[in-house]
Order: sequence, then C-alpha cells, then structure tokens
Amino acid sequence: MEKDFNDVALIKKNIKNSKDNYICLNCFDTRERKIKRKDILREPKRTWLYEECDNCCYNKKGVCTACPTGDMLYGRDYDYIPVTHRCQIGRKNADGEVISMSELACPICKKLIHKVIGENIIISIVGSRDSGKSHYIGVLLYELMHKLGEQLNWNVVPEENTLKMYDAVFSRLYSTKQILSLTDKNHDGYYEPYIFYVVDSSGKTFTITFFDTAGEDFESDDLMENSAKHAFNASGIIFLVDPLKISNVNSRLDEKTIRNSSSVSINKTFKIDAILSIMSTSLRRHNRIKEKKKIAMPIAVLVPKIDVIASDFPDYYALRFQSNHLKEQGFIEAENRRVNTEMKKWLQNQNDGLLDSFLAQLEMNYENYSFFGASALGWNNSPDDNGVFMTPKPHRVEDPFLWILKENKIINEIKKEV
Repeated sequence: MEKDFNDVALIKKNIKNSKDNYICLNCFDTRERKIKRKDILREPKRTWLYEECDNCCYNKKGVCTACPTGDMLYGRDYDYIPVTHRCQIGRKNADGEVISMSELACPICKKLIHKVIGENIIISIVGSRDSGKSHYIGVLLYELMHKLGEQLNWNVVPEENTLKMYDAVFSRLYSTKQILSLTDKNHDGYYEPYIFYVVDSSGKTFTITFFDTAGEDFESDDLMENSAKHAFNASGIIFLVDPLKISNVNSRLDEKTIRNSSSVSINKTFKIDAILSIMSTSLRRHNRIKEKKKIAMPIAVLVPKIDVIASDFPDYYALRFQSNHLKEQGFIEAENRRVNTEMKKWLQNQNDGLLDSFLAQLEMNYENYSFFGASALGWNNSPDDNGVFMTPKPHRVEDPFLWILKENKIINEIKKEV
C-alpha cells in the first residue's frame, strides 16, 4: 500500500485495492465466518431508505411507476423504498448473475458480507430498551468521524453502507437536533453493523465494527443467539446501565425530567441483572468457558445520561471534567482509576436490589471490567417537551471506547498521575 497518511483520497484508494478479506457478520457461529472469494454470491442490490432506486427507476424522478398515466409524485406522497426492494435490473455475467447493481453476499445466509482490513475490533453495545444505546452510539460515531480520528492522528474511512445508515438513522441528532426513536426489533435477527477502516500514524491499518441492536434482543438466551451473537465474538462490550431505570433515582427525579429523558416506564423495561445473567450464560456456553473460570472479555459498564444526575457528583470528581485521554493520544490509567472508583461508588450507594445483583454478577463472572459515566448530549442539554435539544456537546462518550481499544492494544496506556 502507498503510504501518505494525510491524503484521505489515497487512503480510500488503498483500502479499495488492499488484499481482500471478507467476513459474514451474521454467520459468526459457522466455519464460513471468513468467506473465500470463490464462494461469494452476488445478490441484487438492496436500496436502503432512498426515495428512488438509482438503477431500475423505482419512483424515478417523482413519477409514479405504478400509475399508468404517470402522475407526478410530491414530497408528501413519497414512501422510502423498503429494505426488501431488490433491483433486478443491471448488467449480467455469463451465468446470468446481476453484477452491476449487486452486492456481495454470504453463501450460507445470503446476508451482505463486509471487507475487513487488518485486525477487526468488534464492539457490541448492550443494554435494556430505552437505556440510551442509540443516542450514545450515534454521538460516538460522529465523534469518531469528526474529532477522535484527528486527535489520535488517524485517518478514519467509513464503509459506504455505514455512511448511508448513519444518515438515515442518526443524522437528525445534528441536523434537526431531535431525539431518536427506539431501535425496532429486527425479527430476522440481523442488524447491519457500522464499519470503519482506520490507518494510524505508523501505517497500521485495522477495522472497527460497531453493533447496535434492540434492547429486546437481550431478554432471553434464544433472542441473544438469534439477534445478538456478535457479542460472542466481540473485542469488548459496552453495557449501558440507565440511571433512570434505578428505582431510587427514578423516584426522586421530577416527572418532567423523566419524561424528557426517557420514553419507556421503569416498570416496562427488562431488568439489567437479568440481561447480564443471560449474557453471561450465553457467553459461557458459546465460548465453552467453565463456571469456575471468569470471562476475559473486556466489559465497559457505562452509566449514560449523567447530566440528569449531575447533582450527585461533587465538583471535584474527575467524572465532571472532560476526558484527557485524547490529549495524550492514548488512555490515561490514573484518570480512569478515579472515574471507575467514582462511578462504582455511586452505583453501590443506590441501595437497589437489582443493581446490587448486577454488581455481584459482574464480580463473579468477569475478570476485566471498568465503570464509566457519560452524557451523549452534554451538560444542561436535556430534550425539551418536543424532544428538541441544542447541538450535542458530548461528555466522556469516548472513554469506554478508548478503554476497549487500550485493552486490545490498539492505543497505548499512558502512565501519568492526574
């Protein structure tokens, strides 16, 4: 590969022309996870939430293709093309396969396969329904594309499909500044990942893959096996513990604060200790880890929405200040020890039976975990009654992500007292 790591166009060229290594991110539990080039299928290309298919003219140029008179369509008449629409028009090869408007697919499950360059760091976002997973990952990905890469002296190139999905799912966080809808349960068990190719200052190239799934996918062993098996193969898990779903916290906050920061009642969400129990049991079974041995996978326990509970933390807490990790282009262990101690102490002091059970299970099952606190929208930026907020000014959203990168030896641990 050519080596000018300040030229984004050149980086994209290098990625496109790099040695092919394709994997199926749906068939994690099969030998075909890594796909040989000769076995790759071509499936007619899906259109992903567009108003028209750019090849077969579905809804082309505002003309209704279903109407014999060709009536014009207006904005209010449009429906996004469903994910199930597959374009059947395109240049075909000698075997009759569509190749010009097609995508590479897994020979086993027929799902889209992805190109991976170098080591693939898989990060799974886990939590109950309405815990803030989508807002957290939406802001984290924005930071990765616009700030984190630059501060770490990385060139970050999103996969093409990742950009389309980000625009469709998360863009309104920064455009209209509105809260996101809850992630819908995908009943076929597959969620498209968010994939980024990274080249660091030394020339090392690697891939970062994020998975965001619906909270319901962690409510039983069967659901996790079907829809969240990416967690079995993760390089690290970010587990969100929603403070508004802790009884003692929920009971002392005013109704408006809860309503504007949460859309699901505390009584209608699956309990976090049950989710952790299901996840731990599934991880042990899938990876054949004996009960006497702790699970080595890094678990970042993240309390989101800390802006809502800011008064619980004294002004001198490290948690209240912005992270210094990026300034040092690494991960400052001393700062993390302080934040870990502050968040763990706060969780232990809530006198909540479910939370105590969660913490006990964490200690019993995992050998490598750390506690974090973050706010995706930032201090004093809770949504109003219409779900609108100011431009996100995230607070410490990068910390759990950087910790997992440090645990996987992607970034350096900084030995520095704070």
